[in-house]
Amino acid sequence: MQAEPSQPSPEPVTQEVTQIGDKEFLLTRNKMPDFGVVTEEVGGNRPIRYELQSREHILRHLKEIQEAGYSDDIEFVEDVSQNHNAIYPGKDNTLILAKKNGKAKVAYIELVPDESNQYYRINSALVSREDYFKNKKPLWERAQSSQAEAVASNLPSAVTGQSGISTESSIPQGTREVNSISETAARVGEKMRQIDQQQPTGTVTSEDVLGGKTQKETTTSSVVLTTNMEGIPRRRRFEAVTPRGDVRVSGEFQVVDASSLITSDMEGYDQALQARNRDTLTSRAQIADIAKSPDPSRLMEAPTTDLGAPLVDENGQVISGNGRTMGLREAYATNNAEAYRKAVDARARRYGLSTEGIANPVLVRV
Repeated sequence: MQAEPSQPSPEPVTQEVTQIGDKEFLLTRNKMPDFGVVTEEVGGNRPIRYELQSREHILRHLKEIQEAGYSDDIEFVEDVSQNHNAIYPGKDNTLILAKKNGKAKVAYIELVPDESNQYYRINSALVSREDYFKNKKPLWERAQSSQAEAVASNLPSAVTGQSGISTESSIPQGTREVNSISETAARVGEKMRQIDQQQPTGTVTSEDVLGGKTQKETTTSSVVLTTNMEGIPRRRRFEAVTPRGDVRVSGEFQVVDASSLITSDMEGYDQALQARNRDTLTSRAQIADIAKSPDPSRLMEAPTTDLGAPLVDENGQVISGNGRTMGLREAYATNNAEAYRKAVDARARRYGLSTEGIANPVLVRV
């Protein structure tokens, strides 16, 4: 009897790589080095990065990853980094991010803090049975919502943007869409301030944030910043959530001059948006660090509002990202923003925008 030919091993797809410092990192499908972030409570909102040197080990599990429905390791890592619903302690200060699909399977990645404690590097990626975590107590679990359950219901999820939720379905059913930031900026700003300070907020509903009667309460509220999304190219739209995931914000990317942005330290700023003390040692250190050498990869697209490009209202007031904006303003004043300027110029071209005539361009989410 003639033996059947063995099935060839799946071939990994060649991926783009970027160099940061002396290390090489694989990029997401949106060409970004940060695959996600580890929540403030557990990992201080540090980004998750995929070092090239770790890929050889992870590709040993490529067959299992593809059998779970992922096209490659990049899609797998990106999905779990952005859509995990639990974080468990690992050995020797490692963390395990798990995405459960409710069908006795769990996709998970193991994270190791890098030597400088600036980010978490991906050390391993596997698909396992759910009982692997049976006797383990999570450090953090995502609050369940109709959207979170939908995202977690299958492996893999359809990640269509930085947030992992398709723009067509970003507004939960029964949530009133808001077409002007002036209606809700104060309430959203206060909610973000509470989250930043890690104050207990309880269960957030659409009515809590939007102040309007809803047909159905949901644990995730949505706010649309841009007045008319229909005329905006899809590539220029964004979606992001607050760190706890209880407020989802969508709008568009724009490029503005740093001098046009109103931060919380300036006269005329509406303190109801973010009454946060920016004169603390921690805040001053953050601003000084950005001013000295702004990292473009951490000031562009991001899945959450506390990272990435600043979030601003229609009047140029910064709702989230005051420290980032102050740091960028100082970086331009001290001639330390050239790398950032080039990155903004490249993003502007990608989004169909222009930096022409803008002295100190800043990418913002409006």
